[in-house]
Amino acid sequence: QSLDHPFIVQLHCSFQTEDRLYMIMDFLAGGEVFCIMRTQRFPEEVMRLYTAQLALALDYLHGKGILYGDLKPENCLLNEQGHMVLTDFGLSKFVGRSTLENPIGSPSYMAPELILKQP
Repeated sequence: QSLDHPFIVQLHCSFQTEDRLYMIMDFLAGGEVFCIMRTQRFPEEVMRLYTAQLALALDYLHGKGILYGDLKPENCLLNEQGHMVLTDFGLSKFVGRSTLENPIGSPSYMAPELILKQP
């Protein structure tokens, strides 16, 4: 299933060798939001724009039946125009495939009760 959205990184092709998998994706020259946040603060109006862009990307994914499981600054990159683009779908799941029994995400960004499997 291909994804085509302005705020989601585009996978152009992939190939593998015996011991490696290669994925050719868009080059996002603006860098990781995580790295930028370490040296500067984003103005509130910029954060509103980024939040809206992420909401649109997540809404698009949900419409395709995909749960994005690793939302964190390291997986949000900026393109040449300064728009936020979502990357890294390694922890994503299709809805309905044991999504409630097996939580997804990076442990350092998960709620403690999810890690401890508490209600």
